[in-house]
Amino acid sequence: MLIGILRQGTKKDPSTAFNMVNLYNFTTFDIMGKLTFGEALQLLEKNEYNPWVAVIFQSVKENSRQRAMRNFPFFVALEPYLSDKAINKKRLAHFNYSSDRVDRRLAVETDQPDIWNLVMRQKERHGLSLEEMHANASLFMLAGTETTATLLSGLTFHLLKNPDKLAKLTTEIRTTFATEEDITIETLARLKYLHGCLEEGLRMYPPVPVGFPRKVPAEGATVCGDFIPGGTSICMSQWAAYESELNFAAPKAFIPERWLDDERFAGDEKFVLQPFSYGPRNCLGKNLAYHEMRLILATVLWHFDLKLCPESADWADQKVYTLWDKPPLMCTLSPVRAV
Repeated sequence: MLIGILRQGTKKDPSTAFNMVNLYNFTTFDIMGKLTFGEALQLLEKNEYNPWVAVIFQSVKENSRQRAMRNFPFFVALEPYLSDKAINKKRLAHFNYSSDRVDRRLAVETDQPDIWNLVMRQKERHGLSLEEMHANASLFMLAGTETTATLLSGLTFHLLKNPDKLAKLTTEIRTTFATEEDITIETLARLKYLHGCLEEGLRMYPPVPVGFPRKVPAEGATVCGDFIPGGTSICMSQWAAYESELNFAAPKAFIPERWLDDERFAGDEKFVLQPFSYGPRNCLGKNLAYHEMRLILATVLWHFDLKLCPESADWADQKVYTLWDKPPLMCTLSPVRAV
Protein backbone atom coordinates (compact mmCIF):
# COMPACT_ATOMS: atom_id res chain seq x y z
CA MET A 1 0.00 0.00 0.00
CA LEU A 2 2.93 2.38 0.68
CA ILE A 3 4.07 2.22 -2.94
CA GLY A 4 0.51 2.77 -4.17
CA ILE A 5 0.13 5.89 -2.03
CA LEU A 6 3.44 7.28 -3.27
CA ARG A 7 2.55 6.56 -6.90
CA GLN A 8 -0.88 8.11 -6.55
CA GLY A 9 0.61 11.25 -4.99
CA THR A 10 3.33 11.69 -7.61
CA LYS A 11 0.84 11.10 -10.42
CA LYS A 12 -1.55 13.73 -9.07
CA ASP A 13 1.23 16.30 -8.58
CA PRO A 14 4.89 15.48 -9.35
CA SER A 15 6.02 18.24 -7.00
CA THR A 16 4.23 16.72 -3.99
CA ALA A 17 6.45 16.53 -0.91
CA PHE A 18 5.98 13.46 1.27
CA ASN A 19 6.75 13.21 4.97
CA MET A 20 8.71 9.96 4.98
CA VAL A 21 8.78 9.82 8.79
CA ASN A 22 5.00 9.48 8.89
CA LEU A 23 4.84 7.08 5.96
CA TYR A 24 7.48 4.78 7.43
CA ASN A 25 5.67 4.88 10.78
CA PHE A 26 2.30 4.16 9.20
CA THR A 27 3.82 1.20 7.35
CA THR A 28 5.53 -0.40 10.34
CA PHE A 29 2.53 0.11 12.62
CA ASP A 30 0.23 -1.49 10.05
CA ILE A 31 2.61 -4.45 9.72
CA MET A 32 2.88 -4.97 13.47
CA GLY A 33 -0.85 -4.47 13.89
CA LYS A 34 -1.35 -7.41 11.56
CA LEU A 35 1.24 -9.52 13.39
CA THR A 36 0.12 -8.55 16.90
CA PHE A 37 -3.66 -8.18 16.59
CA GLY A 38 -4.43 -10.05 13.39
CA GLU A 39 -5.51 -6.88 11.59
CA ALA A 40 -3.81 -3.76 10.25
CA LEU A 41 -4.39 -0.43 11.97
CA GLN A 42 -5.15 1.21 8.58
CA LEU A 43 -2.83 4.14 9.22
CA LEU A 44 -1.56 4.13 5.64
CA GLU A 45 -5.09 4.01 4.30
CA LYS A 46 -6.25 6.91 6.50
CA ASN A 47 -2.91 8.79 6.28
CA GLU A 48 -3.01 9.74 9.94
CA TYR A 49 -2.14 8.48 13.42
CA ASN A 50 -5.02 7.20 15.48
CA PRO A 51 -5.18 8.32 19.14
CA TRP A 52 -4.00 4.91 20.36
CA VAL A 53 -0.75 5.19 18.38
CA ALA A 54 -0.24 8.84 19.30
CA VAL A 55 -0.23 7.92 23.00
CA ILE A 56 2.82 5.71 22.42
CA PHE A 57 4.93 8.70 21.38
CA GLN A 58 3.61 10.86 24.22
CA SER A 59 4.34 8.12 26.77
CA VAL A 60 7.93 7.67 25.63
CA LYS A 61 8.64 11.36 26.22
CA GLU A 62 6.93 11.32 29.63
CA ASN A 63 8.84 8.16 30.64
CA SER A 64 12.13 9.91 29.83
CA ARG A 65 11.22 12.83 32.05
CA GLN A 66 10.18 10.59 34.92
CA ARG A 67 13.33 8.48 34.65
CA ALA A 68 15.51 11.60 34.81
CA MET A 69 13.64 12.79 37.91
CA ARG A 70 14.38 9.52 39.73
CA ASN A 71 18.08 10.41 39.78
CA PHE A 72 17.28 13.17 42.29
CA PRO A 73 15.72 12.16 45.65
CA PHE A 74 14.00 15.52 46.00
CA PHE A 75 12.09 15.03 42.75
CA VAL A 76 11.20 11.42 43.58
CA ALA A 77 9.09 12.67 46.48
CA LEU A 78 7.41 15.18 44.20
CA GLU A 79 6.88 12.81 41.28
CA PRO A 80 3.20 12.09 42.05
CA TYR A 81 2.52 15.82 41.87
CA LEU A 82 4.69 16.54 38.82
CA SER A 83 3.68 13.63 36.61
CA ASP A 84 1.39 14.30 33.67
CA LYS A 85 -1.94 12.91 34.88
CA ALA A 86 -3.51 13.28 31.44
CA ILE A 87 -0.79 11.07 29.94
CA ASN A 88 -1.27 8.52 32.72
CA LYS A 89 -4.98 8.29 31.89
CA LYS A 90 -4.16 7.89 28.21
CA ARG A 91 -1.67 5.13 29.06
CA LEU A 92 -4.38 3.20 30.88
CA ALA A 93 -6.76 3.67 27.95
CA HIS A 94 -3.97 2.54 25.61
CA PHE A 95 -3.38 -0.61 27.66
CA ASN A 96 -7.08 -1.41 27.78
CA TYR A 97 -7.38 -0.89 24.03
CA SER A 98 -4.42 -3.22 23.40
CA SER A 99 -5.84 -5.84 25.75
CA ASP A 100 -9.23 -5.68 24.06
CA ARG A 101 -7.66 -6.24 20.64
CA VAL A 102 -5.71 -9.22 21.96
CA ASP A 103 -8.92 -10.69 23.38
CA ARG A 104 -10.66 -10.21 20.03
CA ARG A 105 -7.80 -11.91 18.23
CA LEU A 106 -7.73 -14.87 20.65
CA ALA A 107 -11.48 -15.34 20.19
CA VAL A 108 -10.96 -16.02 16.49
CA GLU A 109 -9.55 -19.35 15.39
CA THR A 110 -7.33 -18.73 12.39
CA ASP A 111 -4.19 -20.12 10.80
CA GLN A 112 -2.83 -16.74 9.79
CA PRO A 113 0.89 -16.44 10.68
CA ASP A 114 0.84 -13.96 13.54
CA ILE A 115 2.41 -13.80 17.00
CA TRP A 116 -0.52 -15.32 18.86
CA ASN A 117 -0.67 -18.38 16.64
CA LEU A 118 2.92 -19.10 17.68
CA VAL A 119 2.08 -18.47 21.34
CA MET A 120 -0.99 -20.70 21.31
CA ARG A 121 0.91 -23.56 19.68
CA GLN A 122 3.24 -23.57 22.69
CA LYS A 123 0.47 -23.07 25.24
CA GLU A 124 0.89 -26.45 26.90
CA ARG A 125 4.70 -26.28 27.12
CA HIS A 126 5.58 -22.60 27.55
CA GLY A 127 2.23 -20.91 27.83
CA LEU A 128 1.66 -17.26 28.64
CA SER A 129 -1.11 -16.16 30.95
CA LEU A 130 -3.72 -13.79 29.56
CA GLU A 131 -2.23 -11.00 31.68
CA GLU A 132 1.19 -11.65 30.14
CA MET A 133 -0.31 -11.54 26.67
CA HIS A 134 -1.95 -8.20 27.43
CA ALA A 135 1.31 -6.76 28.80
CA ASN A 136 3.38 -7.95 25.84
CA ALA A 137 0.99 -6.65 23.19
CA SER A 138 1.80 -3.01 23.95
CA LEU A 139 5.51 -3.82 24.07
CA PHE A 140 5.39 -5.50 20.66
CA MET A 141 3.70 -2.47 19.16
CA LEU A 142 6.34 -0.05 20.43
CA ALA A 143 9.47 -2.15 19.97
CA GLY A 144 8.45 -3.49 16.56
CA THR A 145 7.34 -0.25 14.95
CA GLU A 146 8.80 3.11 15.89
CA THR A 147 12.39 1.89 16.05
CA THR A 148 12.23 0.33 12.58
CA ALA A 149 10.63 3.45 11.12
CA THR A 150 13.27 5.58 12.85
CA LEU A 151 16.13 3.69 11.21
CA LEU A 152 14.43 3.94 7.81
CA SER A 153 13.98 7.69 8.28
CA GLY A 154 17.56 8.27 9.40
CA LEU A 155 19.03 6.06 6.70
CA THR A 156 16.93 7.76 4.01
CA PHE A 157 18.23 11.14 5.20
CA HIS A 158 21.89 10.09 5.19
CA LEU A 159 21.56 8.49 1.76
CA LEU A 160 20.02 11.66 0.35
CA LYS A 161 22.83 13.72 1.91
CA ASN A 162 25.37 11.41 0.26
CA PRO A 163 24.27 11.06 -3.40
CA ASP A 164 27.21 8.83 -4.36
CA LYS A 165 26.21 6.27 -1.72
CA LEU A 166 22.55 6.49 -2.75
CA ALA A 167 23.48 5.92 -6.40
CA LYS A 168 25.55 2.87 -5.50
CA LEU A 169 22.71 1.38 -3.47
CA THR A 170 20.00 2.04 -6.05
CA THR A 171 22.20 0.51 -8.75
CA GLU A 172 22.64 -2.64 -6.65
CA ILE A 173 18.88 -2.90 -6.07
CA ARG A 174 17.71 -2.11 -9.59
CA THR A 175 20.24 -4.35 -11.34
CA THR A 176 19.46 -7.26 -9.02
CA PHE A 177 15.68 -7.26 -9.41
CA ALA A 178 13.95 -7.22 -12.79
CA THR A 179 10.46 -7.09 -11.28
CA GLU A 180 9.02 -6.12 -7.90
CA GLU A 181 7.99 -9.74 -7.38
CA ASP A 182 11.68 -10.69 -7.43
CA ILE A 183 12.28 -8.60 -4.29
CA THR A 184 12.10 -11.15 -1.49
CA ILE A 185 13.41 -11.42 2.05
CA GLU A 186 15.82 -14.16 0.98
CA THR A 187 17.33 -12.29 -1.98
CA LEU A 188 17.58 -8.98 -0.12
CA ALA A 189 19.65 -10.62 2.61
CA ARG A 190 22.35 -11.30 0.00
CA LEU A 191 22.78 -7.67 -1.09
CA LYS A 192 26.11 -6.60 0.40
CA TYR A 193 25.88 -2.86 -0.12
CA LEU A 194 22.35 -2.78 1.28
CA HIS A 195 23.69 -4.55 4.35
CA GLY A 196 26.50 -2.01 4.65
CA CYS A 197 24.02 0.86 4.40
CA LEU A 198 21.81 -0.60 7.13
CA GLU A 199 24.76 -1.08 9.48
CA GLU A 200 26.04 2.43 8.82
CA GLY A 201 22.53 3.80 9.29
CA LEU A 202 22.31 2.07 12.66
CA ARG A 203 25.69 3.54 13.61
CA MET A 204 24.95 7.09 12.49
CA TYR A 205 21.34 7.16 13.70
CA PRO A 206 20.69 4.37 16.24
CA PRO A 207 16.92 4.16 16.87
CA VAL A 208 17.55 4.15 20.64
CA PRO A 209 20.54 6.49 21.00
CA VAL A 210 20.71 6.29 24.79
CA GLY A 211 22.02 3.35 26.83
CA PHE A 212 20.20 0.26 28.06
CA PRO A 213 20.67 0.37 31.87
CA ARG A 214 21.87 -2.70 33.74
CA LYS A 215 22.40 -3.10 37.50
CA VAL A 216 25.77 -4.36 38.71
CA PRO A 217 25.55 -7.57 40.83
CA ALA A 218 25.82 -7.20 44.61
CA GLU A 219 29.46 -8.32 44.66
CA GLY A 220 30.43 -5.64 42.14
CA ALA A 221 32.05 -6.08 38.74
CA THR A 222 35.00 -4.86 36.71
CA VAL A 223 33.89 -3.01 33.58
CA CYS A 224 36.42 -1.72 31.05
CA GLY A 225 39.16 -2.06 33.66
CA ASP A 226 37.33 -0.17 36.41
CA PHE A 227 35.68 -1.74 39.46
CA ILE A 228 32.01 -0.79 39.77
CA PRO A 229 30.30 -1.27 43.17
CA GLY A 230 27.31 -3.58 43.41
CA GLY A 231 23.89 -2.07 42.87
CA THR A 232 25.20 0.63 40.55
CA SER A 233 23.14 1.30 37.42
CA ILE A 234 25.37 1.47 34.36
CA CYS A 235 24.88 1.76 30.62
CA MET A 236 26.71 2.56 27.41
CA SER A 237 25.39 5.50 25.42
CA GLN A 238 24.79 4.12 21.94
CA TRP A 239 25.18 7.37 20.05
CA ALA A 240 28.28 8.49 21.97
CA ALA A 241 30.01 5.15 21.41
CA TYR A 242 29.25 5.15 17.69
CA GLU A 243 30.45 8.75 17.26
CA SER A 244 33.74 8.16 19.07
CA GLU A 245 37.06 8.10 17.21
CA LEU A 246 38.16 5.50 19.74
CA ASN A 247 35.84 3.06 17.99
CA PHE A 248 35.43 4.24 14.40
CA ALA A 249 37.58 6.08 11.87
CA ALA A 250 35.88 9.19 10.45
CA PRO A 251 32.93 8.59 12.80
CA LYS A 252 30.86 11.55 11.60
CA ALA A 253 30.98 10.47 7.95
CA PHE A 254 28.38 8.16 6.40
CA ILE A 255 30.52 5.42 4.84
CA PRO A 256 28.77 2.05 4.27
CA GLU A 257 32.03 0.65 2.90
CA ARG A 258 33.40 0.41 6.45
CA TRP A 259 31.21 -2.70 6.85
CA LEU A 260 32.41 -4.27 3.58
CA ASP A 261 36.03 -5.19 4.33
CA ASP A 262 37.39 -1.80 3.24
CA GLU A 263 41.00 -1.74 4.47
CA ARG A 264 40.68 1.90 5.50
CA PHE A 265 38.45 0.78 8.36
CA ALA A 266 40.26 -2.38 9.40
CA GLY A 267 40.90 -0.82 12.81
CA ASP A 268 37.25 -0.01 13.52
CA GLU A 269 35.84 -1.63 16.66
CA LYS A 270 32.83 -3.01 14.81
CA PHE A 271 31.69 -5.15 17.73
CA VAL A 272 30.84 -1.91 19.53
CA LEU A 273 27.79 -1.56 17.27
CA GLN A 274 25.02 -3.22 19.28
CA PRO A 275 21.84 -1.26 18.45
CA PHE A 276 19.67 -4.23 19.47
CA SER A 277 21.55 -4.61 22.77
CA TYR A 278 23.61 -7.71 23.53
CA GLY A 279 23.34 -10.94 25.46
CA PRO A 280 20.27 -12.85 26.67
CA ARG A 281 18.18 -9.67 26.92
CA ASN A 282 18.86 -8.37 23.44
CA CYS A 283 15.99 -7.53 21.08
CA LEU A 284 13.99 -10.65 20.17
CA GLY A 285 12.64 -8.85 17.09
CA LYS A 286 16.09 -8.19 15.59
CA ASN A 287 15.67 -10.50 12.59
CA LEU A 288 12.17 -9.22 11.86
CA ALA A 289 13.46 -5.64 12.00
CA TYR A 290 16.23 -6.37 9.48
CA HIS A 291 13.75 -8.07 7.13
CA GLU A 292 11.36 -5.11 7.35
CA MET A 293 14.08 -2.50 6.86
CA ARG A 294 15.53 -4.25 3.81
CA LEU A 295 12.16 -4.88 2.21
CA ILE A 296 10.67 -1.41 2.73
CA LEU A 297 13.77 0.56 1.73
CA ALA A 298 14.63 -1.61 -1.26
CA THR A 299 11.07 -1.51 -2.60
CA VAL A 300 10.89 2.28 -2.30
CA LEU A 301 14.26 2.74 -4.03
CA TRP A 302 13.37 0.22 -6.75
CA HIS A 303 10.32 2.32 -7.66
CA PHE A 304 11.44 5.90 -7.04
CA ASP A 305 14.22 8.44 -7.16
CA LEU A 306 14.12 10.55 -4.00
CA LYS A 307 15.16 14.16 -3.43
CA LEU A 308 15.49 15.90 -0.08
CA CYS A 309 13.43 19.08 0.32
CA PRO A 310 15.32 22.20 1.49
CA GLU A 311 13.35 22.42 4.75
CA SER A 312 14.75 19.02 5.78
CA ALA A 313 18.41 19.83 5.05
CA ASP A 314 19.26 19.81 8.79
CA TRP A 315 16.82 17.07 9.72
CA ALA A 316 19.28 15.09 11.87
CA ASP A 317 19.68 17.95 14.37
CA GLN A 318 17.24 16.55 16.93
CA LYS A 319 16.53 16.19 20.62
CA VAL A 320 16.31 12.79 22.31
CA TYR A 321 13.73 11.54 24.79
CA THR A 322 14.93 7.92 24.90
CA LEU A 323 13.97 7.92 21.19
CA TRP A 324 14.71 10.64 18.65
CA ASP A 325 12.16 13.46 18.57
CA LYS A 326 11.90 13.43 14.79
CA PRO A 327 10.65 16.37 12.72
CA PRO A 328 9.08 15.70 9.31
CA LEU A 329 11.47 14.33 6.68
CA MET A 330 10.16 15.95 3.52
CA CYS A 331 11.09 14.42 0.17
CA THR A 332 9.89 14.56 -3.42
CA LEU A 333 9.75 11.33 -5.39
CA SER A 334 9.98 10.55 -9.10
CA PRO A 335 8.85 7.14 -10.45
CA VAL A 336 11.65 5.43 -12.37
CA ARG A 337 9.40 3.06 -14.31
CA ALA A 338 5.83 2.97 -15.53
CA VAL A 339 3.34 0.54 -14.06
